[in-house]
Amino acid sequence: MNFAVVRVFFGYWTCAGWQPAASASCSTTRTDAEGPYHIGAEKEGVNFGDVPQRSRLVPEPYSGGEPPLMWQGRLLNTQCLPMEGWEVDIWQAGDAATAGQNAWGASSGGGVYTREAPFWFRGRTLTDSQGAFRFDTVVPPVYDGRPVRHIHVRMERDAKVFITQVYFTNFAHEEGQKWRASAIHATQLATIENGSMMFDLVVDAETSFSPPPDPSTSPSTSPSPSRDPPASPTPSPSPSPDPPTSPTPSPSPSPDPPTSPTPSPS
Repeated sequence: MNFAVVRVFFGYWTCAGWQPAASASCSTTRTDAEGPYHIGAEKEGVNFGDVPQRSRLVPEPYSGGEPPLMWQGRLLNTQCLPMEGWEVDIWQAGDAATAGQNAWGASSGGGVYTREAPFWFRGRTLTDSQGAFRFDTVVPPVYDGRPVRHIHVRMERDAKVFITQVYFTNFAHEEGQKWRASAIHATQLATIENGSMMFDLVVDAETSFSPPPDPSTSPSTSPSPSRDPPASPTPSPSPSPDPPTSPTPSPSPSPDPPTSPTPSPS
């Protein structure tokens, strides 16, 4: 297994956990769009609504047909130090049978997103003192309008938010990966080996985040349902120029009528 986090200089593991080298630095995971399928009303601090706090995102036993996936990782800062007490919230597409009848889904098959209890294929957990987290789920299927396998991730603590998406090197041959390749950054690419992956996330703890506009476009004419398209700024209407003001002519004074001479008395 590989820890998929980019470092300039590596640290090392000890009995006390991960110890970064003195000059260690980690590249920040690239931000990505949250998409329309997140559930939760974030307020101050950590509050993800109704999604349960759990590490297992599928029922046990799972019979939905998607391959199992166990994700172990750490949340680190840019000095490769662990970020303790952050809540990691993930959501992904899953099979329709497990998701239930009211899932957000594709019209012609493929993966769907749950939107009611028990919220399978969704979960959240707190990072421990080593920044570690773990999720037991399945390899996400593709769906209409987004033919690329991915997992949405939202990390939050003390009103600081980081949002990204994780993709997989294993499916580079799929059409969706080909046309999304230009938008997938190396810090977002994980590799699945024997049903599991070790993949770290790196955030700048001093910064609050907002996802960037999606630089890629779908091959279809309709936008991808899982990425919010960049908002087109509404052009301000150009003020209509005032027509040139014609000077109001001053009224010509009416000439006094000629004075008739008063006749002299005879």
